[in-house]
Amino acid sequence: MKIFISLILLLYQLFYGQEVPQNSLRKEIETLYYTRTSNADDTYSLGEKIVQLSKNETEFSKGYILIADALNKKGNYSKAVYYYKKVDSLSDISNNYSDKITANFFLSAIYKRLSLKKQSQAYFIKVKTIANTIKTPEILAMSNELEAILLMEDLKYCEAIQVKNAQINFDKKSLEKNNSIENVIYYGIDNITLSFCYLKCGNDTKAQFYLTEYEKILKIVPQSDIKYLRLSLYFLNKAIIYAEANQRDAAKYWFNKAYADAVKNKNTLYIMRVIEEEMHYAILDPKLQKAHFDQYIRQKQILRSHAEKIIAQEESQQGSGIASVRIVILIGSLLIIALFILFNKKIRLLFGKKTSLPYNKVKSIQAIEYELSTEILEKDDVSSGSEKKESIIMMSKEREEELLDKIKKFEEGILYTEKNFSMAQMALVLDSNAKYINYILQKYRGKTFSDYVNELRIKFIVKNLEQKSEYLNYKINYLSEISGFSSHSRFTYIFKKELNISPSEFISNLREKKNN
Repeated sequence: MKIFISLILLLYQLFYGQEVPQNSLRKEIETLYYTRTSNADDTYSLGEKIVQLSKNETEFSKGYILIADALNKKGNYSKAVYYYKKVDSLSDISNNYSDKITANFFLSAIYKRLSLKKQSQAYFIKVKTIANTIKTPEILAMSNELEAILLMEDLKYCEAIQVKNAQINFDKKSLEKNNSIENVIYYGIDNITLSFCYLKCGNDTKAQFYLTEYEKILKIVPQSDIKYLRLSLYFLNKAIIYAEANQRDAAKYWFNKAYADAVKNKNTLYIMRVIEEEMHYAILDPKLQKAHFDQYIRQKQILRSHAEKIIAQEESQQGSGIASVRIVILIGSLLIIALFILFNKKIRLLFGKKTSLPYNKVKSIQAIEYELSTEILEKDDVSSGSEKKESIIMMSKEREEELLDKIKKFEEGILYTEKNFSMAQMALVLDSNAKYINYILQKYRGKTFSDYVNELRIKFIVKNLEQKSEYLNYKINYLSEISGFSSHSRFTYIFKKELNISPSEFISNLREKKNN
């Protein structure tokens, strides 16, 4: 289960904007940049307008931030990453730390969202480094906010609470200095987020306290600004509270409100969050269950697609970088040889005799390729004892076929690639129970749940390796990650168990086949 990470911190950007020298950001651009928009499409249009009017790196950077922000909200993560990286590069040229920390903040958050952990951590370290260098309260607050987001993404809600409490204290100080509507809104957002963390950490009393604080803010914020207060998260908190109290009808009501608000605002992140919690508490409305589940699977596939695009972009850039290095080295080598020949010619003219030259062999630059690493096969961690016989299951033919149809639909998605995907989760998704699912899997698939899920994961990777050429360039470690296995070695073991060939050998054979 994943927590959503797109918490747009306009308050901090306002602080940072003040650090930009006035002569590098014209009033016209500054006014456009701080114009409040009602949706992501308007934000994108505003960003495009700023780019068209820009005359220097700082102004271009502001336009790209708005474009990236809009794409991030709409769930177009691969394009958002592209524009945030442009901001990062431009901020290096203009020495604009405010935009640099903004870009790195969202790059870290997006990579985390896409389960690209190493990249996320690298950008998080950049944010921390900048924050510890500048050490202004606002930038340190932004660094802490990112830390909280990453902790929540890892489901470490109890650890996130401490960081979020620090954010609440920062918000209170900001309100004391300036009781602006922006400060009030972000104080409200931090309260409802902290309430959610306490709920997930099992402290209902504290959760209710911060929920009440949020409701106080909800009453004083103008109607026109309420849409900025993360109402989806508020409705979701209410749903969870009722679900924990086993008041299913009330919980269903608030889940539906949370979902409707997320859809209204086209916020894919909150749509996913609501569906995940509905599945967790098994309170999916029967009338909406299929639509919600289909949307959940579709969004998971979109996330995977964006992760693949980003990896392909990075590998392409890396390849271009390597090619550039080769050219530089080659030109340098030719210059050295030319100078050496010229020097030798001058010596011969001076002394009127040949000078014996040592034979210098210039080595060619070998191509750099991805090495698909392999590890020693680990032993299967499934116990080798004979399985207990299932008790006789009484199911009508109609119910049996209905559950089988649901399983077929499940196989069309990629929910099984979630790490630690369990029978309990599958039972929730299929609106059934473990006993019936095990019966159907044994009867129609001839497998236990564990073997069934592993088989689906391997088929998922094989299908992509055969149909998408970029997969042939991915490292084994990444292939194991995106298919849901706990480790590289576990993936390699199951792959060989299913296909009687290692992943690296399979990929090598596919490459050879495609080349021929």
